[in-house]
Amino acid sequence: MKLVTKLFTCIAVSSLLIIGCNNPPKKYFTTSLVSSTKIAINDTVLFSVTDLTSKQIDSLVVTIGSFSRTLPHNAENIYNFALHNTAMGELTVYISLFADELIEKYSHNITVVSDIEPKIGTYRIIRTFPRDDNFYTQGLEFVDNILYESAGEYGKSRLRKTDFNTGKTLAELPLEAQFFGEGLTILNNHIYQLTWQEKTGFIYDLDSFQPISSFAYGTEGWGLTNDGKNLIMSDGSEFLYILNPENLHVITRMAVYDNSGAVQRLNELEYVDGVIFANIYTTDFIVAIDAATGKVLTRYNFKNLLAPQYRTATTDVLNGIAYNKERGTFFITGKNWSKLFEVVLD
Repeated sequence: MKLVTKLFTCIAVSSLLIIGCNNPPKKYFTTSLVSSTKIAINDTVLFSVTDLTSKQIDSLVVTIGSFSRTLPHNAENIYNFALHNTAMGELTVYISLFADELIEKYSHNITVVSDIEPKIGTYRIIRTFPRDDNFYTQGLEFVDNILYESAGEYGKSRLRKTDFNTGKTLAELPLEAQFFGEGLTILNNHIYQLTWQEKTGFIYDLDSFQPISSFAYGTEGWGLTNDGKNLIMSDGSEFLYILNPENLHVITRMAVYDNSGAVQRLNELEYVDGVIFANIYTTDFIVAIDAATGKVLTRYNFKNLLAPQYRTATTDVLNGIAYNKERGTFFITGKNWSKLFEVVLD
């Protein structure tokens, strides 16, 4: 009999446990977004709180990114949170409800986009220069009217400096065959060059044009520029990485957005007076980005820049933008293009 009693006791306890597991904790409230899940920076997130019982909240705490705000209860149960100074990107709204003590927590995903609709920019061609159409352009930059260039493709990657007027090569260094060359920039008399998937960069002396050292990074390497103090790197995503040129560590990263969403495939870069110009890989577009916020200010369409008669079987996409400070103009080209265009951006 004792065995039977124990058996029934175990069954009863097990049944209670199963019943308990199938009954989730009682919910007193629910929350929902009133505004769209895509919200412009500096706009306002609106959400509602619905009472499921007679219990009433005293207050709630809203947290988005690094910003939190306590909101008192209101009779309409509609609440707002202004996105002032919030970073753009994919964010989560965390809502904690209080009635003397913490009662429940909720979360909602939102996308914070730019509050600026990019302008449509135009350009004027000033001059056209000859160019080596076997050069798979990955990076361009001027120093003292000399054009420094980085080429990609395995077995063909190299670093070069060129007389842009004639297209004549002044000096050239090949990369080892296992490296696919990418963007470059020049800062503090050093040339910095990225590679694509090898997560390795190289540093050269500007005067001697000889290698000094290498460095590592955690993403793919695409474009590279500098703001006079730090390096700015792209990896094909919507993010730009700010690097310390001394130790090559990431200081911070910035998301690039327009009023529709993330702007991805940021490739070759050029920094000019607080604006980062970026080629959008596989397209004919270059965008101008506010270097302080990541907002896209202007879009330029270079679809018809290279005329059909100059295109060959190896002609590839637009890629390459360099600013010539002495002339106050931009130089635009592409992968395996036979022409280098000097333009004014309006």
